[in-house]
Amino acid sequence: MGGGAVLRKIYFSVHCHLLKIIGFLGIKGVLQQYYVFRRWKNTQYVTRNYDQPLEILLNQIIKGALSMVNTSEQLLHHLKANGADFFVSVPCKLLGNLINLLEKDETVTYMPVTREEEGLGVCAGGFLAGKTPVMVIQNTGIGTTISSLCSLGLYYQLPITMIISHRGSPGEKIGAQVPMGMAVRPLLETIGVPTFNFSDGSQVEQVAQLVDYARVAQKPVAALLDFDFWR
Repeated sequence: MGGGAVLRKIYFSVHCHLLKIIGFLGIKGVLQQYYVFRRWKNTQYVTRNYDQPLEILLNQIIKGALSMVNTSEQLLHHLKANGADFFVSVPCKLLGNLINLLEKDETVTYMPVTREEEGLGVCAGGFLAGKTPVMVIQNTGIGTTISSLCSLGLYYQLPITMIISHRGSPGEKIGAQVPMGMAVRPLLETIGVPTFNFSDGSQVEQVAQLVDYARVAQKPVAALLDFDFWR
């Protein structure tokens, strides 16, 4: 096997393995795996010529993972500080670290759901039970949720805070995500849902303040968190 083929195989294997750890074990697992790799990389499978680009790759992945974990931790902290205590989520890559934190947090009620409309109904029940609900979702699901937002969330004045990963915003790598990325804010504003964009992780406190704003406005509100928010 040629050197180029070895390099591509190693890049693919390392990248996939680290992404799995980021998703399922959190940053502790990432760092542990990094140290394992540091010991492993000098074996016969990785020649000296390939050490530097592999090191750069791992440093970039870990730097990004640390940034996303820190932003997620700060966001959850401030959401709870503003009274949020009931969370539902639909899976999304950008929200993975926040969802992992929610799964382990025993101070809040957390429920994963399969569809955004389902999450809206669960949040309605949580509010009626005296909780302060937050939906953690991806913007692609808003298209199928418009009717439920109108007939349930807006009609019954439910103060539900929607933390929405903004797929299709600058930084997106999948072209099919862009049309909905451009349409999501106009859709929400057309039906009367106050919608705010955030592009910097330092804005976590402003995002969390929407929990109180939803109570004052007596309606669902939306925070669109762009790709840059997680960097």
